[in-house]
Amino acid sequence: MPEKEQNINGNSFALVQKYSSDRPLAVVKASGEDALEFLQGQFTSDLSGLPDSGSTYGFLLTQKGRVFGDVFLRREDEENWQILSWSLTSGDLVERLESYIIADDVELEDETESWMGWRIGATDESIASLVESTSALVVLDCAPDLNLPWRMAVIPRGEAFGWPEGWEQVAIGKFETARIDAEWPRVPYDLGEGDFPAEGGRHLHAISFTKGCYLGQEVVARLAATGRLRRGLARVGGTGSSPVGEIELLQGDKTVGELRSRSASKDEAGWVGLAMMHQARFDETQPVATAAGRPLEFYGLLSDEVGSGD
Repeated sequence: MPEKEQNINGNSFALVQKYSSDRPLAVVKASGEDALEFLQGQFTSDLSGLPDSGSTYGFLLTQKGRVFGDVFLRREDEENWQILSWSLTSGDLVERLESYIIADDVELEDETESWMGWRIGATDESIASLVESTSALVVLDCAPDLNLPWRMAVIPRGEAFGWPEGWEQVAIGKFETARIDAEWPRVPYDLGEGDFPAEGGRHLHAISFTKGCYLGQEVVARLAATGRLRRGLARVGGTGSSPVGEIELLQGDKTVGELRSRSASKDEAGWVGLAMMHQARFDETQPVATAAGRPLEFYGLLSDEVGSGD
């Protein structure tokens, strides 16, 4: 893999063979003759070409096209699927899906307590070596073409597993810094129930525009066609420790955004974060500060590829 693709803002190499405990909030099994068709109509990603043991990342949306949660979908075979989420509890996930099961042959089973999970930092080569150590370990695909410096991994609780020599446990904050530097929104902290996926800038990697209907699809398609987004996430940063609590961002006396995720920078000399900016009010040429007067560095909108609206 070329260095410029693998080294995302200096984080990829720093995280190789590192891991941090990060257990999913929900692991739900969906099974039945209609499982594939049903899941296709619920999630934004296209499941039709996924091979057995393959996985993909996608959103669950509201009827208005806003973010309900995000998940990984893993195919065991055509009639058996695994739905894993780090943003939705199993109760919320099952309740949402069951509300749309009418005459479908689909059964949902909560398996959350039977699984453990981690974030891992790895190249394709080190992942292959890790998986060789136990066939029970599942490493999930998020957006392979982006070469993100981390992956999510899970294993059934009780399986014999030990981290191979050379692997090191680190604080979850290391992965949060890498995630923010890679401009990858986290649900629900960066994209939540009041937000459209497109406002996160990386929506094209989690949404299919060709597979047909799913809940919220009409709104997603309309936004993609018109490019009329009023808001968008941006990567920001500053010196010293990161601000705490709900933080409004100002230009003069005008509110232009709000700070969401934040983490110490990789050199720990400052902090980095993601902020939701009001594109019609925000002037990229003017300084930005918190309501308390702390200045911010602005590194650019994540959603430029979609466009902005009034």
